[in-house]
Amino acid sequence: MRPPQPQLEPVPASGLYLLTETWVVRTDFGRIAVPSGFCFDGASIPWIAEPITFSPFHPKVMQAAMVHDLLYASGAFSRRDADRLFWAMLRANGVRPITAWLMFAAVRLFAAGHYGRDRAAPDHLGPDDTTPIAG
Repeated sequence: MRPPQPQLEPVPASGLYLLTETWVVRTDFGRIAVPSGFCFDGASIPWIAEPITFSPFHPKVMQAAMVHDLLYASGAFSRRDADRLFWAMLRANGVRPITAWLMFAAVRLFAAGHYGRDRAAPDHLGPDDTTPIAG
């Protein structure tokens, strides 16, 4: 069963969306809580790739992109695990395997510079909320 869609509001003139209430998802990597007030820009999909993938806020990719952005900003998971979770969430939300793989490959190849911008693990990713992947 898929979790409900997060409640989002556009942030005027910014291209960002604001999460209006905390959103929690259970994954193979543990329980992850995205806090109310978190802002993100959707999936970073170049406009030229949208015809073969999705728009940045399509319901099939929005949750995965939001969690991926949170994990990249906080550094709470390794980059490798954040990317693996991104792929797993895309697949769980019905993204075709080839499309999920292309999106996964894009973050592996082009997103390294965005990882760990805010290394202090936020309170919403404390040990009570998130269980890191074992091994």
